Amino acid sequence: MNLAGIAAPAQPAGASLTFDEKTGTGFVDKADVQHAFGWTAAMMQENARHVAVTSIREERYAATCSFV
Repeated sequence: MNLAGIAAPAQPAGASLTFDEKTGTGFVDKADVQHAFGWTAAMMQENARHVAVTSIREERYAATCSFV
């Protein structure tokens, strides 16, 4: 299942996830999606097309100002 905009920092421990920031596409292993939603294989087949993943990128900056 190829998903666009996957947030790598939000992945559960041990999740199989790849993300290419340049193209905005990625991959999440089917078993990880099933586990995250608590779905059986049949539920995954029925609901997978409704799953959307978004990416949120957080950056922090610090500055020090001084006067000599």
